[in-house]
Amino acid sequence: MTQTTTSPEELLSDYDHAFEMVYDRPPSARYLRDGWYRINGEMVHHTVLVTEVDNLRDLARRQRMRSGSKSAIRRLIDKLRLL
Repeated sequence: MTQTTTSPEELLSDYDHAFEMVYDRPPSARYLRDGWYRINGEMVHHTVLVTEVDNLRDLARRQRMRSGSKSAIRRLIDKLRLL
């Protein structure tokens, strides 16, 4: 994770944001205790959740790149059609 997350609230906030970027809906996430969270009905440890936030951010980045390149290709096709 690029940022150091110190509190469960910050980690949940990061997870919520990353999850919504990928899936366009909020997750079901709450802190239980002792480094354990309940995420979408599953028990997850803090270290796994930190890794998942990184994975979700990477997936969101790839989705943005894919959609951006499609729009660039679409613009090129539209320009070629005008010739």
